[in-house]
Amino acid sequence: MRALVYLSLRSFRNRLLQLVKKPGQLIVLLLCLGMIGFVLFTPRMEGAQGGARPIGELYAIALGLYAFLTVAIARQGLENGATFFNMSDVNLSFTSPISPTHILLHGLASQLGTALFAGFFLLFQYSWLYQTYGIGLGTLLAILLGYALCMFVAQLVALCLYAFSSASPRRRALVRLWFYAILGLSAAVLVAIYLQAQGSPLERLVLAATSTPAYLLPIFGWVLALVKGLIASSPALLLLGVGLTGLVCALLILFLSRSGSDFYEDVLSATELRFSQALAQKEGKAANTAPKKVRTGKLGLDRGHGASAIFHKHLLEDRRQGVLLLDGLSLLMGILAIGFAFFTRDSMEGAALPVCFAFACYLQIFSSFTGRWLREFNVHYVYLIPEPPFRKLLGMLSEHVLKLALDAVVVMALFGLCLSATPAQTAALVLARFGFGLLLMAASLLSERLLSEIKMRWLIIMLHFLFMLLLCAPGIVLAVVVAFFSPATLGMVLAFLAFAVWCALCALTVLFCCRNLLQHAELKTP
Repeated sequence: MRALVYLSLRSFRNRLLQLVKKPGQLIVLLLCLGMIGFVLFTPRMEGAQGGARPIGELYAIALGLYAFLTVAIARQGLENGATFFNMSDVNLSFTSPISPTHILLHGLASQLGTALFAGFFLLFQYSWLYQTYGIGLGTLLAILLGYALCMFVAQLVALCLYAFSSASPRRRALVRLWFYAILGLSAAVLVAIYLQAQGSPLERLVLAATSTPAYLLPIFGWVLALVKGLIASSPALLLLGVGLTGLVCALLILFLSRSGSDFYEDVLSATELRFSQALAQKEGKAANTAPKKVRTGKLGLDRGHGASAIFHKHLLEDRRQGVLLLDGLSLLMGILAIGFAFFTRDSMEGAALPVCFAFACYLQIFSSFTGRWLREFNVHYVYLIPEPPFRKLLGMLSEHVLKLALDAVVVMALFGLCLSATPAQTAALVLARFGFGLLLMAASLLSERLLSEIKMRWLIIMLHFLFMLLLCAPGIVLAVVVAFFSPATLGMVLAFLAFAVWCALCALTVLFCCRNLLQHAELKTP
C-alpha cells in the first residue's frame, strides 16, 4: 500500500512539474481558475434573493441531473464495459505483488478525485443559480459533492455489473433485466406521486422529486437526500443518504475485492478500449467509437458522385446505426428542452417563450461537438477526392445541415405547442433554432480552421466557446433591440426572425472564409 501512496504523490508532483515545463497548460489552468474566481466572487446584484424562486425546484433539477448521470454511467457496465484504470495500471500495478484489494482502493481513490474535477463546470452556474434561487456558495458545493458521489458510485456499479455479467451471456441478460426493472420501478414511483399531487405541473414535479419515496430511490435518490440534508441541516436526511450510499459502496467494494484475478481480466478489455480512444484523440484522429449493433443490409455505396458521395455515405451510416437523422444526444437535448418548457410555462408569465428558447439553445450547445462531418477532417480519402475544396466541404456539411433542419422543425413544433405559441411564433422559433444550429456549426468550422494545430484540449474548448459567444452576442443584442422597437403583437416574432437572420449570415460568412479549408490541410499522422 505504501508503494501506491508513493505512486500517487509522485504522479501529482510530475503533473506540477509538467505545468512548469509547458507554460501553455499553466496558462489554461490560470484562465480556468480566473474564470471560476470571477464567477464565484464577483459582486452580486442587489435584491437578487428577495425574488428568489422556491429551493424545491433546485432539488428537482439536482435529482434529474443525478438520475441521468447515474443511469448513463451504470449502463456502460452492461453495454461497453467499465473501468477506472489505465494501461500503466494494467502493465505495472496488476502484475506487481501488491494486494488486489489495495490496487482496487487506489483506483477508487483516483476515481473520486476525477469525479470531483469533472463536476467543476457546476461552479460556472453559480451566478444564475444565485440570481434565481438565492443560494450561497455552500449550497453549490453541496450539489457539486452530490455530482461527484453519483459519478463515483455509478462507476463502481458499472464496474461490478461488468465484472459479474461479462463471463456469461445468460448472466448479462439477467442483469440487464434487473437493471431496467429497477429503473422502470423508480420512474413509476415518481410518476405516481406526480399524478396524485395537486397544483401546477412544476409544483407537482417538485413535490414528486422532494417526497420521501424519492429519497429511497437507488443511488441518485440517496445522494439527493445527503445533499438536501447538508443544505437544509436535516440530520435525518443526511443520515439516510450517508448510510445507504456508504453501505452500497462497501458491499460493491467487497464484491470487487473478492473477485481476485478475475477482476483484472474483466477490466482489461475496457481499459484497452479507453486507452485506444484517448490515444486517437491525442493524435488528432477519430476515436474508434463504432457501435456494436450495425445494420449491414445492402453493401456498398450506390449513390452520389464526387463530393456528394460524402453526403450519401453519412446517410448510409445513419441508416445502418438506426438513426433517423436525429442522434441520441440531439434527441435527449430536445426532450429536456420540451420538458423544461412544459413544467415552467405557468411560472414564467410573459417571458416563458424567450426564457425557454434560451434554455433550449443552451442545451443545443452540448450537441455541437458531435457530428459525422467533424470526423472527416481526419481521414485521407476526403483530401483525395478530385473535387474543389469548397464543394467537398459542402458535401461534408450537408447531412449535418439536414439534421439541424429536422431537429428545428420537430423540437420547436412541440416546443411551441407546450408554450401555446401562435403559428407565426412557432415558425419564427423553427428558423431561430435552425439559425443557431448553423452558427454552432460555423463556430466548429472556425475552430477547425484556427485551432487545428493546438494539442491542448482545454484551450481548444475554451476558445471554441469564445468563438460561439462572439458570433452569438450581436444576434442577441439585435433581437432585444428589435423586440423593444416593434409592436407588441409582432415583437416576439420579429425578434426571433432577427436572431435567425443574424445567425444565418454569420454562418455563411464563416463558411465563405473557410471555403479552402480542405485545400492546404495537413493530414495528422501518428
